[in-house]
Amino acid sequence: MRIFILSILISAGLNMNSCSDTDQQLIFNKWVHSQEEQAEVKGHQIYRPSDFKEFPASRFRQVFDFKEDGTCEYMYLHPTDKHSMKPGTWSYNEKTNLITIKDEEGKEIYSITVVELGKDKLLLIRN
Repeated sequence: MRIFILSILISAGLNMNSCSDTDQQLIFNKWVHSQEEQAEVKGHQIYRPSDFKEFPASRFRQVFDFKEDGTCEYMYLHPTDKHSMKPGTWSYNEKTNLITIKDEEGKEIYSITVVELGKDKLLLIRN
């Protein structure tokens, strides 16, 4: 699995520098949308690890929790404003740097392109 992740990061053109085994698994994290930083990077969404800082209150803040076994959880906003994490699966296309997230029934929920990945930052474009 480490080779798979390493190939994902290398083919994505992401800066690996001198990474340890732990660093190669950066994507396996709970990523929180840092809306407050959006003005800095137009057209992109900045995500930070959930323990990066205390995020201020927000009506809705997207969260992705990518797991090594291909499962994930994503924040779901119910029409009645009920926030909850929902289980799903995720996959990565090395050629396009595209992450696809599907719900439990296999329906595509998100299609996002990885622009940058670091220890404290995941930069995405929603497709």
